[in-house]
Amino acid sequence: MSIRADEVAEADVRTRLEQAIVTLRRVDADLFAAGASERSLTHRLACHLTALFPDWHVDCEYNRRHTGPKRLLHLRELFRNKRIEPDDDDGPTVFPDVIVHHRGAKNNLLVVEAKKHSSPDQERDREKLKRYLLDPRLRYRFGAFVLFYTGRGAHHTEWNWYSREKLRDRDNRVEMWRLRTRGRTL
Repeated sequence: MSIRADEVAEADVRTRLEQAIVTLRRVDADLFAAGASERSLTHRLACHLTALFPDWHVDCEYNRRHTGPKRLLHLRELFRNKRIEPDDDDGPTVFPDVIVHHRGAKNNLLVVEAKKHSSPDQERDREKLKRYLLDPRLRYRFGAFVLFYTGRGAHHTEWNWYSREKLRDRDNRVEMWRLRTRGRTL
């Protein structure tokens, strides 16, 4: 029997995500120094999350909801500059950067959207995260927006934490984290 997302403690998920980000910054520091792409960084983050969530599937750019495409309702205003087909009544297809879930079941624990600090689309991804949590077809329990600082001298990563329960209760507080290790901000 698989673990249900609603049975996992919020602090446990948040701690594991933080551990994965710290490990990513330490083990894959060369990717940050080189200014590697967002996809490279999120792939490596998913690898580190896989080790910390052994009873879950961790996938990148996963666009399935059971056997059909993963879609979000009411996203048209977020995709103003993107072509949306006129018969797309179910909303645009979406590709979350990283998810922790059980494939083929409505058991979605964590969704992560990430951007490099130089990306202009940060607010759109933050709004998508809220919708991943509140969309009744997807119902992710937790979400995180991770902001990667890359390039020479970039030694930190910021992330915002989202909880479906807090968003649903109209408590729109979002927790902000800036990671520090070995005396340096990550």
